[in-house]
Amino acid sequence: MTFLQVSLFRNTAFEDQAYYDEIHTGQQWQTAVNHYCGDSDNLLPCGLVVFYDKSHADRHGSLAVSPIMFTLTLFNKTARAQCKFWDILAYVPNLDSGTNKTADSSIGREISSAQKVQDEHVCLSNALRQLKDVNDSGGIPMRVMGRKVKVMVWIHIMVGDISGNNGLLGSYNTYNAKCPYRDCSCAKESFLDPNATCTMIRKADIDRMKEDNDVAALKAASKHNIINAFDTIPTGNPVDTIYHLTPPETMHAINSGIVKPMIENIGDQIKSKRQPAADDNSKIQSLISRQLIPNLQKFFPRNDGTGWMFPKVHSLTKFPVYMQMFVSAINFYGGFGLKTFMKKLAHFTQRRATKFAIQLGENHYQQSLFTHSSFAIRMQTKSNFVLLEESVQQDFRGFHRITFTQRSASRANSVCHRHWLC
Repeated sequence: MTFLQVSLFRNTAFEDQAYYDEIHTGQQWQTAVNHYCGDSDNLLPCGLVVFYDKSHADRHGSLAVSPIMFTLTLFNKTARAQCKFWDILAYVPNLDSGTNKTADSSIGREISSAQKVQDEHVCLSNALRQLKDVNDSGGIPMRVMGRKVKVMVWIHIMVGDISGNNGLLGSYNTYNAKCPYRDCSCAKESFLDPNATCTMIRKADIDRMKEDNDVAALKAASKHNIINAFDTIPTGNPVDTIYHLTPPETMHAINSGIVKPMIENIGDQIKSKRQPAADDNSKIQSLISRQLIPNLQKFFPRNDGTGWMFPKVHSLTKFPVYMQMFVSAINFYGGFGLKTFMKKLAHFTQRRATKFAIQLGENHYQQSLFTHSSFAIRMQTKSNFVLLEESVQQDFRGFHRITFTQRSASRANSVCHRHWLC
């Protein structure tokens, strides 16, 4: 059995570490720690794994928000796989509401793609600027294991789907772009090449195009001329920022992007009453163990549209690169907690597009208030109190009362009152 020694306050593995495991064993971690903490022993590094993806609560696209969910690199993989270790930073409203892309577009206003992306980055900047404020003030003062430290924070990994990540990098959100994949200059014709060598996009090059107002160069790179929110928000890659922080995610790239078409293809073959070949059972294993991308078209021919020539297939070639940076693919998986922070809370809203994001945020705040107060009481009294009732009011800001009772049957009449000022 091999053990991994880790320095708690530096959150880095010692020199004898020889394999990838947690996030701090990846190549990108030490770069971020050196940038934000340097050699100081009083600064505690704390990266954020952020999941950002648009989610719908109806069938028409009107009730939609983009939750900014996050967890901390301080937690291990087992902890990060539980939704209770995730929380919400903000809900970005549906910027398509009222445009021609939604069913309730009575106004039907037209908006350019560049302006829409810029509006999104304005929202992101307002939601995430507190991270910069924290670092600019010297970090969050805390006492950890009896030691006074200041916690430095940054976004270490940004997880999402193809469309959402395109917006984060200011990329064209279309397959017909010259560079359809967000972080490299590969053309779509190379998407089925398993040995494709990507030329990664550099932030300095994009900044130079914007400064020179080089419209032709930006178009060739398939980038909008916008002010990117991540130019000022602290990230795990201080040089290239968001351009190298969006690894492909298994849920979107593989589960829904590749496996689903494979299953649909098998279903079509069954419907056509094709007799199964003798080696059908070995096709999946061959697909995984050998050259996956060349065998996709061979074993699972997909002739509709562009076939397998789309960005999610190209993302398979990027997993080795990003796994060196961020280690296991589970470290940049973001499918935890979306139902808790979006679907569940959506039931307690008026389901009106103009107020949907605001009411989701208020519902999340109230739920967090009850959860925190219940936890505080249990820790203080060493008893298992549960929520009994709260004061009837719509505004939970200010002074109000929450009543808890013990779960134990022998002490069912024991009641604990707490007053909170929020």
